Amino acid sequence: LVLAVTLALALLPLLMPATKSTADARRPNHGFSVSCDQWERWVDKADCRNAERPGWAVWGDSYAMHLVPGLAVTAPGLVQVTESSCGPLPGLVPWRPDAPAGASFTRDWARQCERFNRSVLDALSAPEAPRVVLLSSLLTQYLGPPGGHLLRIEAGAESEVDAQRSEDELVAAARRLAEALRAQGKRLLWVSPPPKGRFDAGACVERHQQGLLTLGAPADCRIVL
Repeated sequence: LVLAVTLALALLPLLMPATKSTADARRPNHGFSVSCDQWERWVDKADCRNAERPGWAVWGDSYAMHLVPGLAVTAPGLVQVTESSCGPLPGLVPWRPDAPAGASFTRDWARQCERFNRSVLDALSAPEAPRVVLLSSLLTQYLGPPGGHLLRIEAGAESEVDAQRSEDELVAAARRLAEALRAQGKRLLWVSPPPKGRFDAGACVERHQQGLLTLGAPADCRIVL
């Protein structure tokens, strides 16, 4: 009994939840700055780029934001063009009839997302705009989640998309965007969402940084496909 209690006390620090400061492990990743999560119309802010004449633009939702810290080290000048939940697909926006007022995915939110994307497309047409455009988004918000819908917005006119056609509409919108950007002489790159593990990756990284056991997850928190 004494041996068992002694062993349990020795292992206790490894099994306890994280207690030390691990702010970086759990901190939301907004890219360059939280101010780069924009709304309504894109504004070229000094704290959302790392060069006077960036060669790359990162455009999309929060899944584009999380790419910025790594790309900022390797890309030849980078500008961040992002809005949470608003994928980079001018002309097609997700919305939900049951979304509460003031939240994402209301009809008003969808309209401002479209205005944001149009303002980005206009800005990229400028002669001094970046030549490489990297796009990223979760995309599942366009693929008919329960209660979800799509709006096609063209020249100010709105039409609802049949949920059965959401995938076709998504592909068509991506194709139109690719054609528009290539017509401007841009190089276009798409980055898919990262893989999802069967464990809490944030908690795993937090414990790994503190030298604690990563309970229910790989020791290095690696997500294996």
